[in-house]
Amino acid sequence: MFLKKSFAIAILAVMTVCASAQDFKKFRFGPTVGLNLASNSAKEVKPKVGFSIGALGEYNFTNNFYMTSALKFSLKSSKFENEKKGTHGSYEPYYIEIPIHGGYRYSFNDKFSVFGEFGPYFGIGVFGKAYENNVLMKKEAVAGIYPETEYEFRDITMDYFGDFKNHSVLGANRFDFGLGVAAGVEFSNFQARLGYDLGLTKIFDVEGSARNRNFYIAVSYMF
Repeated sequence: MFLKKSFAIAILAVMTVCASAQDFKKFRFGPTVGLNLASNSAKEVKPKVGFSIGALGEYNFTNNFYMTSALKFSLKSSKFENEKKGTHGSYEPYYIEIPIHGGYRYSFNDKFSVFGEFGPYFGIGVFGKAYENNVLMKKEAVAGIYPETEYEFRDITMDYFGDFKNHSVLGANRFDFGLGVAAGVEFSNFQARLGYDLGLTKIFDVEGSARNRNFYIAVSYMF
């Protein structure tokens, strides 16, 4: 319940920033696109390239201090290999994400500046798939040709989010929350940003469950 309330507060905060920005010299917005290199804290999970696309808003309190937020559609894909079981595969979850960062900007002139940002992010999983190869599964009896106790290797596909169901739904939590840090440069309204998000919520409701991790690079244009 607390996490859901936090996500609702994040959305309200984004709306508040936009609604209060009546001085358009202080408020800027624009499209943003990026590449994700996501994984999670489990040692067998490795990064895989994903993407993000959305809209970015920025409110400047002074020439140096600002607040920024975004609404992004983001693919946080990753791959894994379990040497003990001999299985491998990938995760392809899609999220709606809202980062809310405070930032500091240093301008060298009217066109070029550097900046750094830090703050929380909120995400909600919308859909996704999990693919697992070489899974040892019980054979189905076919007209008595072989008994049910025999096994075979299969490739399986599961829904990433939702209530856990064996071999059909992986059961990952939809809500994601964490902290993010980013740094970048701006030249003539174009921004290039390099960032890292550290997930704090469990991906699964089990003890020792992994958390999301994500390096990203993004390009934005501010109007």
